[in-house]
Amino acid sequence: MKTSLIILLLISTQNFSLFAITDSILKLKSDSTKAQITISSDRPTVSYSSTTVPKHSVQIESGFGFETSNNEYIWIHANSDILIRFGLSERIEFRFYNKLNLSNTKLNWHTDIDTRSFSLPDYGFKFNLLHEKKFLPEIAFLPTFVFKYKENDNLNISLYNLDLAFSFTKSLSNRFSAGYNFIFISRSHSLVTSVNLIDNLQLFLEYSRMRTRFRRLYHNLIIGTSYQPISDINVDLSVQFNTLSPSLTINSGFSILMNK
Repeated sequence: MKTSLIILLLISTQNFSLFAITDSILKLKSDSTKAQITISSDRPTVSYSSTTVPKHSVQIESGFGFETSNNEYIWIHANSDILIRFGLSERIEFRFYNKLNLSNTKLNWHTDIDTRSFSLPDYGFKFNLLHEKKFLPEIAFLPTFVFKYKENDNLNISLYNLDLAFSFTKSLSNRFSAGYNFIFISRSHSLVTSVNLIDNLQLFLEYSRMRTRFRRLYHNLIIGTSYQPISDINVDLSVQFNTLSPSLTINSGFSILMNK
């Protein structure tokens, strides 16, 4: 009888130890998975990524652009933009975007014009339709709305602009990836490719054929690099050329992911 009790105790102790070890391993895997969630930024290219931010997480992306020209007059233009992304679910995010434009134009030694203006804010969503699988790319759909406000006796809000975009992203290898965006209403296209030089440092090149909100066509080229010091922070530096501007634009910015 005593022998049977000792054997039962040993078996129970071993089972308890086994369950405890298994539970610890599962917790470590869960923590490791959370730690491996890396930030996916829409900066600084005009292309959208196909990835949404995690559920109940907030991602803030902001930057600063600067350009100058002295062809016929001295013209200095700077802009600062901000994009806020909030994860509504694992596949849906809400988006808010706005830009502050600052410019100084010196027509001659006595005439100096300063302008400051905010662009109309963009509101939108990103729906992740398909995760990347074998030969299939990751696909996202992005409707974006711009509203115009008229101040009178009754606040009048009207739809100023609507864009519907599809984003496709595909990993070509461990280091190379490519993305393509198509925006229906403005009939704009963008193609971006990137290479991971090292684990946290990325080099990217993007060409886009875009239209302004006034339907003016222009071409855009962005070359730059981004660095991810930790999993939820990304910083970037790039040079931008486009046919609307007389000179190149230097852009610098950051993205921060705040998990729940």
